[in-house]
Parts: sequence; structure tokens; C-alpha cells
Amino acid sequence: KELLINHLDPKPTVLSERFKFYHAVQGKEETTSRIVARLRDIASRCNFTDFNARMLDQFIMGLQSREAQEHLLQCDLSELTMNNAFEKVCAMDRSRQEALNFRINDTPSTSDVNRLDSTMVCNQCGLKGHWKKDCR
Repeated sequence: KELLINHLDPKPTVLSERFKFYHAVQGKEETTSRIVARLRDIASRCNFTDFNARMLDQFIMGLQSREAQEHLLQCDLSELTMNNAFEKVCAMDRSRQEALNFRINDTPSTSDVNRLDSTMVCNQCGLKGHWKKDCR
């Protein structure tokens, strides 16, 4: 019975798990927390003797953000741990999102632009609602 179970549902080999690990990259919509959890899950089946070093390497190589990769690659390896690399990338993610939100909230709406145009006085004819270049 056990032979049949192993034949029909074989356990993945350590090498196949390592293959998955080394090819794991962050998906476009995948959060930093999620890629770390996924890497930890795969790595747990890889029998690494240097688990933390392998995690750090693959985390950096698999990041979606080239900016975050470049930042981490400039760090001193003797001072870089998986935990502080994770914290740095999360901080960069937050900063990027806050900047994006600021730009979105700072952009004038169409109604604001239209309102400005309707109060604008033409320098050619003196009427409101259009620019000199649009005057007939």
C-alpha cells in the first residue's frame, strides 16, 4: 500500500524544492510580507544548512522593485540580516505608496480646472471663460 501511495503521490525531492526556491520571484501584486512567507515555506523543505543566508540572497534576487534591490545590494553584508532587509523594503514600499497617494491627492480635478477656466478673463476681448489664444 505504501509503495502504491509513493508511486501515485511522490514526495518532492530536496533538489526540486531548491529549484522552486531559486526560481521564486515576487509577483507584481504580491506584497513583501507574502514573498517572504512563500520563500520561508519553500526553504523549509530545502534542508539548507545556511538557511538565513539563502533566504536573504533569494529575497534580494526575487524582489520586484529594482530600486529596493539596488538599495540592498549597496548594504554591507556583514550588517545585513534577513530581518533588517525585510524592514528596509517594507519602509520603501510604504514611502512609495505614500508618495503615490500624495501625487494623486495633489492633482487638480477636472472640475477645478474647468472652474479656473470659467473665471479666466480673456486679455483680447475682456470676456470670461476663455484664453486669448482661443478668442474668436
